[in-house]
Formats: sequence, C-alpha cells, structure tokens
Amino acid sequence: MFIDGDSEDLMYAASIIGACADQTTYALRCTSGPRYYSEACNPTAPIITVTGGPGTYRVYSATTTRTMDYDVSATMQESCELRGTTAAVCSATIGGSVDGTTTSESITTTLSGTDYYRYDVAITGGADKTANPTAECPAPSPAPGQSGASTKAVAMWGMVGAAGVTSLLGLW
Repeated sequence: MFIDGDSEDLMYAASIIGACADQTTYALRCTSGPRYYSEACNPTAPIITVTGGPGTYRVYSATTTRTMDYDVSATMQESCELRGTTAAVCSATIGGSVDGTTTSESITTTLSGTDYYRYDVAITGGADKTANPTAECPAPSPAPGQSGASTKAVAMWGMVGAAGVTSLLGLW
C-alpha cells in the first residue's frame, strides 16, 4: 500500500472502516519505525485515517492546542494520484491559525525513486467490509478520536508542539 512516509523502516497495521467500489478507508497506525518516530510509531500511537484506491491516496488532519497562552489550530490535507506502483503526484495544503490569524501553504510534488514508499500493512479488523462494498465513499475526515494525520503530519504536529507558537508566529 502506498503511504506518504519518509522511511522504508516504518511498519503499519490497519482496520478497514469502510469499503467502496473503488477505494477503501483505513484506520491506520504506525506501529514501529526509526528512533526519531518513537512518538508517532508505537503500539499506542495516534490512529490516522487514510482513504486509498488503485489510483488514489487521501489524508485529512486537523488539530488544535493551546500553548504559550495562544490558541493554535492546524490543518493538513493531502491528495495523491498514484502512477502505477512507482510514483505519485501529491498535492498538500497545510494551514494554521494563531489566535484568529491564519495562513496556509500549498505544494505539489512528485514522489518517485527513493521518495516513494509502499508498505505491507497488516489488516487487523474490518476485512469483511470488502465483501459488500458501498457504491460511494464519503470524503475523508478523521473518525472520532482519530487524528487523521499522515505519518509526516504526525511528525509535523509534534514539531509544532515542540517549537511552540514562535515558529507559527513567524509566518505572519
């Protein structure tokens, strides 16, 4: 399965939470990875919601926090068009708000070669949902209690928390 990650050493497990004719939605967890992923990849790591199909990969994430007496919110959405099993063209938009002042940035990039990763994902539940897929899947969004973030986004949210508001304020 294509997952926008940045290390071939990441391992994942997932439950299928919805199956449609042309895509499947997973509650995905990074279960292990390199040491710098210790917060994002472990048996109690955040569950992320990913919708994928033969030619698509989509993730949406939103988080809010209060740090240094500022209300901070951030969103990330990513959509990738898969080009076979060796490349993906991905568009991502990351936005942030600090006490009502907002900004966002979008980027489109092609992942291939050493930047493109496919992972074996252990399916831990919900496989029966693929027997009778629905005609249409809803737009991706985090399920209750889930972060909805990609592995890169989980790492980004951790960096935002570690860096605090200072770096976000620098955007304005």
